[in-house]
Amino acid sequence: MARRTLGSISDELHLEREDIRALQSAIDKKKKAYKLKEDAALERMEKEGTSKITGEFATMSISIVTVPQVKDWDKFQAYIKRNSAFHLLERRPAAKAWREEVESRRNRPVPGVEGFQKHSLNLRNV
Repeated sequence: MARRTLGSISDELHLEREDIRALQSAIDKKKKAYKLKEDAALERMEKEGTSKITGEFATMSISIVTVPQVKDWDKFQAYIKRNSAFHLLERRPAAKAWREEVESRRNRPVPGVEGFQKHSLNLRNV
């Protein structure tokens, strides 16, 4: 069996990526249409004063959850530090900011964080 060339693999990847992009575009359009219908249903239910509706195939209900919205990051960060409330943050460093911090430290690591080299393949159109 003949071995495929890297050039032919590159072309196959290009075609697959274009298929994915077309599918993703269709998905994005469907999600937008879904969101418009969802928003309209939520608005109508709230206007009509109902919190639950049942159809033939599904039931819609309104749920209300309070989520945080930081208005003053300086105050929020001071609170976290003062109260050791680090559990209020998600546990993931910002990659770009971390790289900049390491660079500003003359490539000395940030304590408690280790970098690793993530390998990925870049594919560009010719």
